[in-house]
Amino acid sequence: VACGFNPNMLAPGQPSPRMVSDDADERRAAVDRARGFVRYAAEVATAGAPGVLSGPWHTRHMHFTGTGLSHQERQWLVDGLREIGKFAGQHNVLAGFEILNRFESYVINTVDEALSVINEVAEPALGINWDTSHAHIDESSDIIENLTHVLKSGRLFHIHLCENHRRTLGTGKIGPRLAEMFATMRAAGYQHGAGLELFCEPLDPAVHKWNRCEGPPDEAARNSVNWLRACL
Repeated sequence: VACGFNPNMLAPGQPSPRMVSDDADERRAAVDRARGFVRYAAEVATAGAPGVLSGPWHTRHMHFTGTGLSHQERQWLVDGLREIGKFAGQHNVLAGFEILNRFESYVINTVDEALSVINEVAEPALGINWDTSHAHIDESSDIIENLTHVLKSGRLFHIHLCENHRRTLGTGKIGPRLAEMFATMRAAGYQHGAGLELFCEPLDPAVHKWNRCEGPPDEAARNSVNWLRACL
């Protein structure tokens, strides 16, 4: 599984390109950057299996306009994702974009918003990277109901397992539901991957997380993996 990320700044004074920009050259650069992620996912794929692209590669992280996604921006997004979905299919890659919460992006915040765009794009290689922490914030349904909803769509390509407060798995509201989540995945015949996502100090500014992990980062990771194994 490859993970693509479009930070607010690629370098000092160099904003990441946006797929929903009113500048055609910037939109072109954003699509080309995403195509690069697709190529990388294809290169690191297991022989004979499709590559998987995850992460919020479809939007500039922490960029806001003061309003929601406009009709024109949505159309630009559909156009860009259609090209990427077609390109991914040609490279035997399942391109799942991560649904971010409203504090990190204004582009797509819920499963229903994502599925609406995906259905309009109509490329089978385009899907969703579902994240338990983001879903906990912005979905109106219970976490199991929301997981069931995205599983039924057939467009779930990767899952990020992360606590609601992004610290050690099992110390928040997500961990106690994981065994039930895994049972739901099994019942639906889910065949793709799930990865542990744990944020420690170097990455805290990216998600505005100032409440530190319990103990050293290695210990937090080890305890999270042990929690996962117990739930499995």
